[in-house]
Amino acid sequence: MRLFIGFKPGVGGVVKVMKNNGDDPLTTPNTDYSKFLFNSEAGKIGYIKGFDVEQFNWTYNDQYANFYLPSGTGPESCDKAYAAYGSLQNVYLFPRRKFGRSYPLVTETRLQVALGARNAGPRVSWVPDDTAPNGAKVGRNVSYPTYEMRNERRIGITEGIMDYITLAEAAMIRTSRNAASRKITMITYDLPADEAPIPAGTPAGSGSRSVLINPTTVKVAKGSASVDSGDPDDLIMDSDIVPLKIAKAGREVLAAGQYVDVFPSGPALTTETYVDYMVWPTGGVTAVPQHIPQLSLTDQNYNFEYEIHANKVRLVNNGDRSLTVTYVITRDDGEKTTGGGKVMETLPDGHVRIKRPGSSDTNPTDADVLLDTRLAYMPIIADGYLDASDFNEAASGIAYGDRAKTISFSNDGFIPFLKYYVKRRDRNGNFYAWTSPKTMVLRSEVYDPDGWAGRQASDGTVAVLTDNSVKFHMALGHPHRLEVSTGGSLYTASPVFSNYDKPMGIRYFVFAIPTNL
Repeated sequence: MRLFIGFKPGVGGVVKVMKNNGDDPLTTPNTDYSKFLFNSEAGKIGYIKGFDVEQFNWTYNDQYANFYLPSGTGPESCDKAYAAYGSLQNVYLFPRRKFGRSYPLVTETRLQVALGARNAGPRVSWVPDDTAPNGAKVGRNVSYPTYEMRNERRIGITEGIMDYITLAEAAMIRTSRNAASRKITMITYDLPADEAPIPAGTPAGSGSRSVLINPTTVKVAKGSASVDSGDPDDLIMDSDIVPLKIAKAGREVLAAGQYVDVFPSGPALTTETYVDYMVWPTGGVTAVPQHIPQLSLTDQNYNFEYEIHANKVRLVNNGDRSLTVTYVITRDDGEKTTGGGKVMETLPDGHVRIKRPGSSDTNPTDADVLLDTRLAYMPIIADGYLDASDFNEAASGIAYGDRAKTISFSNDGFIPFLKYYVKRRDRNGNFYAWTSPKTMVLRSEVYDPDGWAGRQASDGTVAVLTDNSVKFHMALGHPHRLEVSTGGSLYTASPVFSNYDKPMGIRYFVFAIPTNL
């Protein structure tokens, strides 16, 4: 490890952590992503802005009402809202307001389980849509990613019964009285959940400060921006911006029925540790979400799960075929501490830590640590928005979609990790939400003379990831689902077309995971 804090000619002040001592922080190209553990000059990093743990709230249990918090706020000014209807309750967060951004922020959700308990990962689900009189079915093989993301434009559950208010996007989860004890972790990234670009920082003139570290202040600017501009988008680090730290990342092959334990560095893990992963059949296509080209559910039985322990994460394959897993384990931010005087310190093992001014010197939490040379960070090496009209390439096959768009990037040896989100239509063709992607392959057990089975449904998307590119697919001309048609004694599969959930565009982020973490 090599830490450099100083002046780079032509740029200004920079903070760089090199993985190897032999790499020069001033001459190593910024595109050699695998050589950096941190690089303020690169500018784009996946920040976590907040962890929120939510569950059914009995205080806001009126069956037909909306509630806004803090008290006295309304739909245009609240940080949180509840919408209750019957036994259901929607919880809405407004991170755009909370963190002062002009655009909505990506918020992902995961079920929280106790340490050592098993958490479900992605599975293939057979969803019947219609049944013939003889019992044969038509439907879809459905695959979702490892996370959920839903940014709604409306507050409410059933229009006409209670307030159904259209407003700026809100991150939403649904709970119920029947699952009141279930806890959901909502993780907010400092990443745009819409078409907006990631702010790159405004270059400042000569004589400006790009790095400021003293007993009361820690500020590091993006690239050649100034820490004194007053614009939070110019900063890559300050006391309120805690970058997403990687405790462990890598790639493992799990044979059927096998598990592998991986051991993250740093303090003990907690229930809010975030385990992210991509899963695909070993030797097959690296698809996100995991792809389902076969028509029989048993042809690809995915059953990936994981456990979080205090000192390890166990990756488990309960399916009947070998899986390859790329995983990222990130530390929760915990609670901020007080009472200390150190800002930068050398640890007993020789590593260096920079923490918030005033935080505890003896027991700082992840929320206090701004930079730790034992931990890596996730640079974003490609990102953008693709409108549906940009998809002008041939698809890789009907199981992927009917059109595609490829994004290429250079790779000096890192592991690419993809996240993307889908802008969706309602039944009338109007934008209503951003959601996580889903793969939905049409399936038929009845006569299918037109060959609809095996096609990606119109609301499905598939991204095929390689070391140097990602090829996104849409299926806008395919049916939404199938239904059974009866002609005498012959039952056939007929297409049903719909705008519902049909993609309007894709917002994507490709992260570079340094190897050997």
